Amino acid sequence: MQAFLQYYINMNFEKSITTLDLRYTWETWVQDNWSKNEVNGILAKINWSQWMYLSELSPEPLNFTTQEAIDSANIATGFITLNGTGYPDKYEEYKAFYSNLKVVFQDTL
Repeated sequence: MQAFLQYYINMNFEKSITTLDLRYTWETWVQDNWSKNEVNGILAKINWSQWMYLSELSPEPLNFTTQEAIDSANIATGFITLNGTGYPDKYEEYKAFYSNLKVVFQDTL
């Protein structure tokens, strides 16, 4: 998906676009990057009307988990486990965390 998004942004940089442009760009990208035997199967899997126009959750659950977020939560859990008697491994890394990692740490704590 990231490869498509990079392609999409490059193709439509500083342009006004429509949902039809999105669909055309997706179909072109699939045709350029997949074998002819796979293209129809890939394109047939997307229900554009449902995906673009219905207000429902994504058919694929979104997962924004990163190793950095896991590490941040683990440091917070380490503090909880030690119950004020010490510092967990890598606790110094908190100072270099960007804001979202600090939120993960604080929410876990």
